[in-house]
Amino acid sequence: MHLPPGCLGPGSSGLLIVGMFLGGCSTPIAGNSRYEEILSIRQRALEQLRAFQSIQKPDLSSIHDEHIGRATVRNFIRSQETALLALAWIGEPKALEQVEEKLSGFFKDPAQKEQRYAMRYEGFNFFTADPDERATDPGLTLLLGALDRHRPELAERLRAGLLGSRRLPREKRGPFVWTDNRERDRMALWMKSRPEDAELPLTALLRNEEIDVNKRCDAAYALASMGNVRGLEWLRAGSLGNLGLGARPAIHLLESGPEGEALYWQELRKGDAGRISYALKTSIAECREDLFLKYLTDFLGLKNQEARIQAQLRMHRISFSGELLDRVLEFLDKNPEADDETRHSLVESLCFSPPHDASTRAAASLWMDHLERGGTAGQWPSVARAFLAGRLGSNQVMSRWARRCLADPAGSIVSYDVLAEAGSPDDVPMIWNSLQERSDPAYGAPVHAWLAILRLTSNMTE
Repeated sequence: MHLPPGCLGPGSSGLLIVGMFLGGCSTPIAGNSRYEEILSIRQRALEQLRAFQSIQKPDLSSIHDEHIGRATVRNFIRSQETALLALAWIGEPKALEQVEEKLSGFFKDPAQKEQRYAMRYEGFNFFTADPDERATDPGLTLLLGALDRHRPELAERLRAGLLGSRRLPREKRGPFVWTDNRERDRMALWMKSRPEDAELPLTALLRNEEIDVNKRCDAAYALASMGNVRGLEWLRAGSLGNLGLGARPAIHLLESGPEGEALYWQELRKGDAGRISYALKTSIAECREDLFLKYLTDFLGLKNQEARIQAQLRMHRISFSGELLDRVLEFLDKNPEADDETRHSLVESLCFSPPHDASTRAAASLWMDHLERGGTAGQWPSVARAFLAGRLGSNQVMSRWARRCLADPAGSIVSYDVLAEAGSPDDVPMIWNSLQERSDPAYGAPVHAWLAILRLTSNMTE
């Protein structure tokens, strides 16, 4: 960790700064009581935070990769934003003025359409994210918390602006349509309403190899939707071969009705013992959402890793109802050998769309607490994000897990954030001592540590 000489003012020494970032001087902190020790740490953290604000750009001298350099600059900007919000949290007038100035652009354009791709953006960067993603951004949560404390009228105005810029809730947007199925559905309606007139022409179309294979696939779906053997067999063969249609034959087979579903699972389980075709494998990620949710635990129980990964990745972006969460948790309970990626996918989904009803939240929180018993450092970042986004898990368990992961570079930032929410002032010395010298030109970990110290000690100075 390095701050340039003079950042604390004219004549300051670089050695003094390095000593501060190593956790203070080697001599004990002045004062004998725990209270005085914590207040002394708060004062040092505040000094370092103000010193960091004077830095204009990160030190990239040790970085020789252009992409890493750009990422470092982006992370440095986010660190500067967090530092500003930390000072706003404790009520510094200058910081609150800067926050109000940055918010002025958002109030003019809540959707941030004009600013999203601007070369130089003057507002908070999390406002340029997708409206659904920025709703759970920790930076936005921190901003609202600071405004609630010192500018409640501005916080209310900001919440109203955010609500107006949100898209429809996920469950009200309707299913995502991967392909244009209008012709397919027109044929299926014809077959359903007038089967005696439609069956022969559709069968002839299915057999004519000179006709475009897309139309033949739609005709096979129309026939299969009424249980026609020729249509079912054509889709089954297309699911196992390569017609140049991607996953469409397998998707049509699954969506055609009970007979098609049975045939689909017969081929999927048969291939699960060996090699699953591309169409069957990809159909897991592209089938209708209601069918995916219906068979989610069956997909997660597949032995074929490539097919199982399709289900796990899609699981990241679904909203869990109480019934669906119960099924997945029961599956994990009955299958302790299930890989960690399945648990990670569930955590990511809870982070992306935290449940709202009390019973589902209670079940999710209990499961998150249960993860801590055998939890690993690799699981912690996603668990911490779910806790911060939806308050899933108990404060006691999450803070205990955060303390264990303070020394891990990959999980230290979220550990600081969790302790800021669920910890106590007694955690301040541990947070301070964890600030060891690291190669972090973006200053991510120190800024979040200083913020946690200020938040945990805010009641001690009021």
